[in-house]
Amino acid sequence: MAERPVRGRGHGRRPCRGRGGGHGGAGDLAGTAFHTAYLLGSAAGIMLGAAMLRGGVFSRPVAFLAIAANTVGLGLYVPRVGVSHAVLSVVFLEVWYVLVGRRLYRLGRTRR
Repeated sequence: MAERPVRGRGHGRRPCRGRGGGHGGAGDLAGTAFHTAYLLGSAAGIMLGAAMLRGGVFSRPVAFLAIAANTVGLGLYVPRVGVSHAVLSVVFLEVWYVLVGRRLYRLGRTRR
């Protein structure tokens, strides 16, 4: 990355390498907040899929897709292949979003 001058307190001008000052980068994926949010989000997705199974509004494949996608997403914690599992779960989640959106759209149209 290019160096750019930064003013510090009493230190004059000095070069700033990379990102700093709270700007996110790939290194932010190792913090406690990231892991907590990731685990809670996956758990919520699994519970949402279970609720969809019991509710009857959404089809069983849509509910199972929510459970499967969020379970595959937990593969982030598998050594060596974790990131590829997490990326694969995004593909499943995108399909799930489309199916849920389509169903919600149809529900909205029929209840007017």
